[in-house]
Amino acid sequence: MTPYNEIFSLNQNGLNHSQIETVLGGTVTRKTIISALRLADEYGFHYSPGSGLTDAEIHRILHPKKDKESRMPNMAQVLFALSLPDQSVASVWKKYIHENPGGYSKTKFQSLIREYRGAYPISEYRQGVYLRYIKDALHRENGSSVNCLFAQVRHSKKAFVIIINNNKPRSWVHGLVKLIREIGGAPSPFVFLNRIPKSLSGITQDCLAFYDIAIEQGNSKTASGFDLMIKDTLAQISEETNCETEEKVRPIWALHQTIRKSNEVSLLEGFAFSVEEAFRLEACYFNHLPKDDYDLTEYTDIYVQPNRHVEIDGNYYSVPFDYRHEKLTAYITDHYIDICYLDTVICTHERFDGKTGKYSTDGSHLVPDSMVPFGELSGKSLRSWAKKIGPNTEKAIDYLLRIRSYEIQGYKVCDTLLHYSTKYSSALLEEACSAAINAKEITYSFISEYCKSLQPAKE
Repeated sequence: MTPYNEIFSLNQNGLNHSQIETVLGGTVTRKTIISALRLADEYGFHYSPGSGLTDAEIHRILHPKKDKESRMPNMAQVLFALSLPDQSVASVWKKYIHENPGGYSKTKFQSLIREYRGAYPISEYRQGVYLRYIKDALHRENGSSVNCLFAQVRHSKKAFVIIINNNKPRSWVHGLVKLIREIGGAPSPFVFLNRIPKSLSGITQDCLAFYDIAIEQGNSKTASGFDLMIKDTLAQISEETNCETEEKVRPIWALHQTIRKSNEVSLLEGFAFSVEEAFRLEACYFNHLPKDDYDLTEYTDIYVQPNRHVEIDGNYYSVPFDYRHEKLTAYITDHYIDICYLDTVICTHERFDGKTGKYSTDGSHLVPDSMVPFGELSGKSLRSWAKKIGPNTEKAIDYLLRIRSYEIQGYKVCDTLLHYSTKYSSALLEEACSAAINAKEITYSFISEYCKSLQPAKE
């Protein structure tokens, strides 16, 4: 028995660890002395010579026994950990003891595993993700539909849902990349439970190959539990959103809430070990993600408009003057647009995202009006045309050209307005421009609405 009374008495008299060891004649190691003093400090034990406590009683104070419940490992967590690659009873027990000093011995720990393994079997580890794409899965409040990509990590059962707003390839790729980022790693393979459309098959393979993720084809029998979860989830959302209540339930918000709750349930019934906790243990085995995400490159043939810009997704990008009559090809990524003639890149623009109607104009692509051939749009030709219609039209067109960073960015609007002289009449266009000037609102929308409100277009 450790002579606690002597150790604490000598320590109170000012002796250090080495001196106490010397006084006790080497019967107690310096490590034991340090441990006794540390435990006394940890448990708030203050030694009093007159207390009459024996060494055995002090030992019990410094080494309180844990009750059975507090020593009991979370067997769901233990069994799940043992199902993961490169894990053994010894490694899992070592972690348990580290977190629970004074816990069960390794022999008792092994006995518990044998006892629970039969009653709560956990399948052999198979990495991967199940996926099911459902078109028009939900309907927003405004009546528009959204597509959903449901996913479930095969082993830990954590579920994900990604909203895909349309059927365009870029939206599909964004959905896959977002899913991979939410998972936080690249588990392989991705098992698709319904067939990928041919139009998306190639880019799906390219995207997942970028993350070293293989593709497998599954079916309803492959993951019946996952399909049942999707069916129940959508039924619950439908019931909640169609329920007559004062506060209308937003379907997409409700969907995310339902998926979140499904990840909070216990992996094994009766144990406080959730699907989310199991996923965090499994996630350590996923492949790491690259620094940059996959960027889809699409290409399309384009023609240059009279304003010497090409239109891509509702925005406008300039091209060099000499290529204004050529058929060009645009290679489009999330961030850049390369415009090519034959096999040569003639210019590159940063791609706009979000609102349409924006212009990306390279000043080196522009030439003076004097170099623009007769019959092609220029600031000079537009002003000349406006002058023939009337002074107010001339003033409005001049203003709409000058307010742009480059006059060429106003060509399309001005050309459209000037054609109103034939669509409606020159007199009406002149009147509309006069009204815009007086209202100090010289805009395309004001002039256009003014003309439409006063006279129908000519047949």
